[in-house]
Amino acid sequence: MIRLALFLRLLALLAVLLVPATSFADDHDSPGPAAGSAFVGHVKHDSVQIEGFVKPGDRATTWWVEYGTSDRFGQVTAPAAVGGDELTYVSATLTGLPAATPHYVRLVAATSRSRSNGAAAKFTTQAAPATPAPADPTPGTSPQPAPSPETIPAPTLGETVVVAVAQGTVRVRTPGGDAFEALSGAESVPVGSVVDAREGSIALSSAREGGATQEAIFGGGRFAVRQSGEDGFVDLHLRGSMRRCRTDRQSGDRRLASAAAKRRKPARTLWGKDDHGRFRTHGRDSVATVRGTRWTMSDRCDGTVTKVTEGAVDVKVRHSGRVVRVAAGERHFARHRR
Repeated sequence: MIRLALFLRLLALLAVLLVPATSFADDHDSPGPAAGSAFVGHVKHDSVQIEGFVKPGDRATTWWVEYGTSDRFGQVTAPAAVGGDELTYVSATLTGLPAATPHYVRLVAATSRSRSNGAAAKFTTQAAPATPAPADPTPGTSPQPAPSPETIPAPTLGETVVVAVAQGTVRVRTPGGDAFEALSGAESVPVGSVVDAREGSIALSSAREGGATQEAIFGGGRFAVRQSGEDGFVDLHLRGSMRRCRTDRQSGDRRLASAAAKRRKPARTLWGKDDHGRFRTHGRDSVATVRGTRWTMSDRCDGTVTKVTEGAVDVKVRHSGRVVRVAAGERHFARHRR
């Protein structure tokens, strides 16, 4: 019995050694597809829009959205083909969702040999309207087919980023440009461009070291996009006039000026959400380095306020250099020094 067991083990070892090396090389040496983070927009009581970026592999690549009421998903959209070898912006609308219910969602890209799951996102559908909505003429059908993807050049570290309209109206002014132009779909824009997302939001994809990419969504304000080619950090500098704050200072009464500054709406603001990317937002009085989170930065007449909804940010106060960790549910106020 011992000799028979030893003989069988030797046969198994020979079988492994005799398998041609090429049968494994295709799986490990060929680049596979890559799915980015899923971004959520237009959340309603029964539908939602999902957006993101997909990088095709070296073989025929398809993408789809997995979703469900638990982190095990359970439902998928119809697969859609994506071609070429460039970063591709994709979007899909999910319908027939239960109202006031938490959902999980993620992008998936796959070839015949490999599959990539993007970072999952969580959202909750709105409550159903008081007046019942018209009945769906085709209950139980699958979500709407995903639209044809739009192929765009991949972002270049320190040179270009890819932006796409996530919601509303977005305008972009490129370096040296005289006017803002409406953004349509997804476009590659040079670093140094100014984005006006006060009436909407954008999905932004940028390059990182080693050919990787990172994605985030920003909105609610105007900002300049910068990136060095060293560490991959994308720096978003709030833009907009602070001129109205001068009226408060010229009143001659500091207490009245301070009270007026607090009552006024922020002179400029920007919110963002990402998944552990390298992004920094720069206000007049502080800089926030994000750590996979949802946050808002607002420049007021009396200082800069950073609020965190999820995750955490490191806020650096400009006038002192002090760094403060701000967690979810917290805020930090950096007072303006005249």
